[in-house]
Amino acid sequence: MEEWQNQTDSRIKINIPTAIFIIIQVVFIIFLAISIPRLFQPSEINDEDPSRVPVAKINNFSSIIPENYTGYLQGIETTLFALILRNSPDKDISTSVDAVIRDNSVKNIYFKDQNINYISAIIDIPEIRQSYWFYNEYSDEEPNQYVDYYKSYRIFCLDSTQEIIYQDFSCKDDFGLAGKYELVSDFISRFEFNHFGVRYSLEDNSNRIEITPYTFDVLGDSTKESYIQQVKDAISSLGVSPELFSYYVLPANSVRYYYPLERP
Repeated sequence: MEEWQNQTDSRIKINIPTAIFIIIQVVFIIFLAISIPRLFQPSEINDEDPSRVPVAKINNFSSIIPENYTGYLQGIETTLFALILRNSPDKDISTSVDAVIRDNSVKNIYFKDQNINYISAIIDIPEIRQSYWFYNEYSDEEPNQYVDYYKSYRIFCLDSTQEIIYQDFSCKDDFGLAGKYELVSDFISRFEFNHFGVRYSLEDNSNRIEITPYTFDVLGDSTKESYIQQVKDAISSLGVSPELFSYYVLPANSVRYYYPLERP
């Protein structure tokens, strides 16, 4: 009996160190399983891992957009951050920054015939004293033949017609005023005017907008002014200043007809 007890005690003495060794090995294997993938994770930031891409976080974006928003907020924030970096050569910006939509700058339009939503607004970044303007068109119908997904959103510097609160900010973007002319050219035909049509083409290489009345009667000055004001209001609803354009109401003897008819 005493001999059996001695053998049992010996086995226990041998098994305890063995068990400890096995536990250490298991912990080591788990540590390797967690650590090795991190060793091969690229240190540089790239678009394949959006969670690691710094952005300009627009903190109040959800409060100013419609509930059915289906645009590309992540793309807007990432593009905005890239533009901020370009315009901040003297600043050390390596992480995300906070941005905010300016009060009373938001424009929302719904183009029923094309089922397109449009939003534009001014974005301020107080911590680095910069401001930008953006637009975004989107639809709950995807793909939508009327949406140019190549330029469904764009970000601009503010122009002289907009309120510039950071006077010391020297801004450069990819489009300039030409981009806003292009925007109006794309969208002006989508507005419905009851008594006239509107033509504005970038091919004319000018800022002149032609208004064609649906009548051969001679129009009074007040009628012409009301037509011009309606077009100005439409452009303003896009977030673009109507003062960037000149307006001309065609007289009855100068009415132009285009074939095929231009449609939005």
